[in-house]
Amino acid sequence: MIVNNSLRPQKKSDSERAEAAAPRFSILDLPIKRRLPLFFGTLLLLTVSTFTWYSYREIKDSAFNVSRQRLEGLTQQLASLFQQSSVILMARTYAVANESPVRRFLQDPSAMNRSEALNTLKQFTSPQDVGGVQTELWKVDRTLALTLPDSAKPEQEKIDELFNQCNVEPFRAVGAIRFINETIVYPAVAQVRDDSGKPLGYLVRWRRLASSPDLRKQLTDLLGGQASLYFANTQGDVFSDLVRPVSQPPSGLNSTMQVAEYLREGFQVMALGRAIKGTPWFVVVEVPTKPLLAEANQFLRRMLLMGLIVLGAGMAAAILLSRNITQPLQSLTQAAGAVSSGDYSHQVPATRRDELGVLAASFNAMVSKTREAQRELERKVQERTLQLEAAPCAMLMVNQEGKVTLVNAQAEQLFGYERSELLDQPIEMLVPERYRGAHPDHRKIFSGHPMTRAMGAGRDLYGLRKDGSEVPIEIGLNPIQTESGAFVLASIIDISERRRADERFRLVVEAAPSAMIMVNDQGLISLVNTQTERLFGYQRTELLGQRMEMLVPERYRASHPDLRTGFFQHPSTRSMGAGRDLFGLCKDGSEVPIEIGLNPIRTAEGAFVLASIIDITERKRSEDRFRQVIERAPNGMVMVDQKGRIALVNVQIEKSFGYARDELLGQPIEMLVPQRFHAHHLSYRDDFISNPTARPMGAGRDLYGLRKDGSEFPVEIGLNPLDTEQGTMVLGTIVDITERKQAEEKLRRSQEQLAGVIGSAMDAIIMIDEAQRIILFNSAAERMFLYPTEDAIGQPLDRFIPERFRAMHNQHVEGFGKTHVTRRSMGALGALYGLRADGEEFPIEASISQIESEGKKLYTVILRDISERKRADEALKEQARILDLAPVLIRDLNGRILFWNTGAEQMYGWTTAEALKQVTHHLFRTEFPRPEEEIKARLLSRGHWEGELIHNTKDGRQLVIASHWVLHRDEQGKPKAILEVNNDVTERKQAEREVRRLNQELEQRVADRTAQLEAANKELEAFSYSVSHDLRAPLRHINGFSQALLEDYADRLDEDGKGHLKEVRSASQEMAKLIDDLLQLARVTRGEMRREEVNLSELARAVIEELKKTNGKRNVTIEIKEGLKTLGDKRLLRVMLNNLLGNAWKFTSHREQAEISFGHKQQNGESFYFVRDNGAGFDMTYANKLFGAFQRLHTAGEFEGTGIGLATVQRIINRHGGRVWADGVVNEGAAFYFTLPNSRETGDEGQSDSTG
Repeated sequence: MIVNNSLRPQKKSDSERAEAAAPRFSILDLPIKRRLPLFFGTLLLLTVSTFTWYSYREIKDSAFNVSRQRLEGLTQQLASLFQQSSVILMARTYAVANESPVRRFLQDPSAMNRSEALNTLKQFTSPQDVGGVQTELWKVDRTLALTLPDSAKPEQEKIDELFNQCNVEPFRAVGAIRFINETIVYPAVAQVRDDSGKPLGYLVRWRRLASSPDLRKQLTDLLGGQASLYFANTQGDVFSDLVRPVSQPPSGLNSTMQVAEYLREGFQVMALGRAIKGTPWFVVVEVPTKPLLAEANQFLRRMLLMGLIVLGAGMAAAILLSRNITQPLQSLTQAAGAVSSGDYSHQVPATRRDELGVLAASFNAMVSKTREAQRELERKVQERTLQLEAAPCAMLMVNQEGKVTLVNAQAEQLFGYERSELLDQPIEMLVPERYRGAHPDHRKIFSGHPMTRAMGAGRDLYGLRKDGSEVPIEIGLNPIQTESGAFVLASIIDISERRRADERFRLVVEAAPSAMIMVNDQGLISLVNTQTERLFGYQRTELLGQRMEMLVPERYRASHPDLRTGFFQHPSTRSMGAGRDLFGLCKDGSEVPIEIGLNPIRTAEGAFVLASIIDITERKRSEDRFRQVIERAPNGMVMVDQKGRIALVNVQIEKSFGYARDELLGQPIEMLVPQRFHAHHLSYRDDFISNPTARPMGAGRDLYGLRKDGSEFPVEIGLNPLDTEQGTMVLGTIVDITERKQAEEKLRRSQEQLAGVIGSAMDAIIMIDEAQRIILFNSAAERMFLYPTEDAIGQPLDRFIPERFRAMHNQHVEGFGKTHVTRRSMGALGALYGLRADGEEFPIEASISQIESEGKKLYTVILRDISERKRADEALKEQARILDLAPVLIRDLNGRILFWNTGAEQMYGWTTAEALKQVTHHLFRTEFPRPEEEIKARLLSRGHWEGELIHNTKDGRQLVIASHWVLHRDEQGKPKAILEVNNDVTERKQAEREVRRLNQELEQRVADRTAQLEAANKELEAFSYSVSHDLRAPLRHINGFSQALLEDYADRLDEDGKGHLKEVRSASQEMAKLIDDLLQLARVTRGEMRREEVNLSELARAVIEELKKTNGKRNVTIEIKEGLKTLGDKRLLRVMLNNLLGNAWKFTSHREQAEISFGHKQQNGESFYFVRDNGAGFDMTYANKLFGAFQRLHTAGEFEGTGIGLATVQRIINRHGGRVWADGVVNEGAAFYFTLPNSRETGDEGQSDSTG
């Protein structure tokens, strides 16, 4: 065997034993006079330290917050300042870029224009402008035009992106910061544009980035002289202090824009970045944190010094206090030690008046009271001895050796001994022989754990009399401690009479018809009867003394002790487990359903509970059968007690109301009743309980149930009273009649619809009774038989049948009535005919159906006039004969011909006999457009195929065939045959080739014509450019010099001269307006269109708002219809509405109350828009001149204008594929109408001309 030495005890060294024996040090081992100063010193140190540190943190945080606020305000000011500077710079750059000398130079780079441009640009290089580096002028193709100074080196690769930004509004941009030749610079770029907005080039200014002395002074005043200012690009490629590049901070200031702290050159700094709007830069201000903490650090040093002083003073006070407290405590400790040894004469000096003096006085009083209590105790012992003698039961006192030391008279009487015979005798002389061996051990156990208790709890005790007889007894033990030692006082009661009463009780229990079990408060079984043995299968000896839980199923055992304890705490006669199912556990492991009644019993042995247990197996079976019937019922079932609380529900109730069963049981039934019925429901329930009879609830009323989700549904309820042990219950059967209600509603609607259908049916519907007399005759029957309904009702049906068919028809109806068939068609014996009121016979189709109503059969006959169908059948047959002339054949899947019609014979030349069984592709020598297998695969997958084939006829002609194949399948869906329809398209193909040839010639002609049109358009564009620039320039000179004469030489001109100049200015302005209108008219015709959805109502509103700005004081009523939308070019439609609404505004200017409306109408199937006013109007005689260029119906003195507007409107409408017209009355107003079809204009694929 291998022994593990590590498991053996190891011998310890002397030092280890000494160390283990020595007690560990604890602060509680110190005397109070040392602990008190130590405690107060520690507490004072913590208080001072905490206060100092908290105050330091507050001052530090306050300094940082002030610095953050200053930093945020300064960065915001700096960002705003540089933003304003950049705006001013860019405005000036853009203004200079678009001055005339710069434009002229870019349009015509001659030497003279270059000199003028340089003179203009030199204003950027004045001595006052210290930030300028160089100026560059670039052409629109991004080639350099000139630089200032001439020796400057351009930086094209770095400003291409800025050129792109300048191509959109506001046509100017500021570039990123760069280092060029160790100088921090940035570019400012502005686009150069002509009068029409066309870009001519770009002006680039390179400037130094530097801060002003005022800015430095402001930074120093707010944040101190150690604050630093940095500039950087938002993309993060440059970070500078305006002198040189510096390292970027570790925090992303350009993205967070929040105050950050980090290290720079080993020092902690606080920094904040702020983006400069309108530029790709952001400004950063850094402040060292060390100067900010100077005041806080000084405060910390002062507080530490004060803390040390306070700590020293506190320690001194604590030492004095501890001495004052511990001296009286030492006196108390000595006095307490004397008292504990039995000396009650010792007193403590009580001269102090504080709490310790009170404690000393109280101690002295306690000692005095203890001395008096000792004397009182001795007196009471003597009294108790006398009481013991007079006790009603036997009393014995036994010492530690088991000798009797005291006996009263009752003990002499009980045991038959004289007192002298018992004193100093062993107590075992009163114990029967069979118990004496164990008795001394029991006595020793009691001596080891003395306590007042009953002796031999749970066992029968007996005493031995002097005469040798035994007597049943109960013994109570009480330990007594005296100066002479420990004693036991035994109280002994003769329980012979009680035993006889117990025996009678056991006989009663044994004879009980139900199982009876008595259990004590420890849960041990003390009594069972024969019925218990039968119920649980145990012998009595197997149960007595065992725990009650052995009869409880495993799943209930854990909670059973708590329930038993609760019962003994509040004992009362009641049933156990009210509302729950109880089960007992038999010896064989089976469970039995039981009911238990509990009865508390108080005896001398203590508290017991007598349980009466009834086997309710049969009752449970009956209840289970009842519950199964209820649970499996197709309708909802709910049982309610007399208080209106739900006692039972089935699964249908859960489904109908949406509640789980646990949510319903024990709840008032009103939770399932809608709120509006609660007031009356209680009285209805009380009436039923007082007069219980099986009856439906709420007869004649609509009843509703309330679901968990708050929804209601219609119900029917049947009530049945049930007498149970718990009293009268009500079993309610609840049927959800939602579907029935819906079905009734559907039936009602169906009947209404049926009546409508019958009345509006195209077929004649006639209903007859068993005697074949008409009881229903609809409108179609009236029209079919030319017979009114009121006359037809009551007539026999054969009134409308030809004479030769009547007998057979009556037999047919009678035979049909004897069958169980509900419907079948008539006419199985041959053709059917009807007879109209005028005697005309006509063919009909008929069907008959039968129903049984109230024990009588009714027949419904539906008749259809098939005269037209007969004629159609004849026509169809004729068409079939014609169709036979079309070339059709049927072949199997291998291509063998199964059917060959006349049309195929005529087209190919082979007869039916020659063609049948031939393979089509071999017979026709077919040429396929693609592989045959591919065609077959497509036919099988899609079920059809069509395409063009080349076939050869019997006489050798080659035909182009348009062939259509259809796959025919059998009943199982398997491919069976192929139907092939072939059409000869040879001539059509030849015609198509001719058409393609003609189309190619036409396309060539169109291309030639297009080239001519493009050349004409270019000439028109050149003319428009010439008009726009060459004609406008002289007009501007005429207008400008005329204005100069009126302003500068007004004192030298008389009124006639001034009038002539004003006429010249007016004519030049009118000429400029006329040129603008001509250019707009040309652009309308020439510009490309962009189709999009356009809201005409919004465009009209915008035009009106612009017109109001010209004369907002006019009293004009505007009416614009909302939601007018179309598809068109938004720019052109704006021009069109501007002209129409502008004319309406102009020609109503002489009206005090003007009215202008824009709307939409539909008339004669045409949809159109209109603009209407109540202005000057026009004579319809001249309506054909309205839309011609330069045509005017009013003089310039009456209304200004050029006569171009309506011509422009007509061209815009024409380009959209619409038309425009007008009507008017002189002095009453005019209306202009136009259409805008939502269709794309031919050839318009591009976007609108951006130049307008």
